Amino acid sequence: MLFLGGFVMFEGYESLPGDILLNLEAIRNWANEEGLIIDPDFQLMNTEKMEELKTVFSPEDQMQIAIAIHKEESSLNYLEYPFIPVKSLIKKGATIDLYYWRMLPSAKKVSGPSNFIGDVKFGFIYPGTYQEICSLSAGNLVVQKFTALFNQLYLSCPITTLSNGEISINVEGKVKAQFTKSGRKYDVIFSLTDR
Repeated sequence: MLFLGGFVMFEGYESLPGDILLNLEAIRNWANEEGLIIDPDFQLMNTEKMEELKTVFSPEDQMQIAIAIHKEESSLNYLEYPFIPVKSLIKKGATIDLYYWRMLPSAKKVSGPSNFIGDVKFGFIYPGTYQEICSLSAGNLVVQKFTALFNQLYLSCPITTLSNGEISINVEGKVKAQFTKSGRKYDVIFSLTDR
């Protein structure tokens, strides 16, 4: 089996009821009962999506399912994505096309360069696949480099502030990234494209 059976709460943990069992089946059941699953083929990780991913990923890549519960005005939107840890991206050595990344600012400054705290969450397309995959990193060097690139691109790329306070920058594949290791630290190398 490609997925390890685990899941990652990528976004929206605060939207879950306090008494819910934290497992994929319970969360899916809750989302279904709340009317959040309208198009299961689009919203959920299904067999067809897993088959595509099997062509480039193996169980050793430690893929999981990321759950994102987005707040859109007064309603919630439930989506599942494939999630792969940065250490697996490092092992694979591939260059990925970034589509967005999200960070929590240390000060609310959307109109200009900002410093960020915590981790960086990002979505990308992996070579040989067509669906969005996500990951996150809390590595100091990785977060510093994403912050520096945000400071370089914030005037030319769409920026959104999410309901949880994170700032999202949409780069739509204009940034390629390769994750590496620098000594014991995770690192990332960026290149900009003309897309």
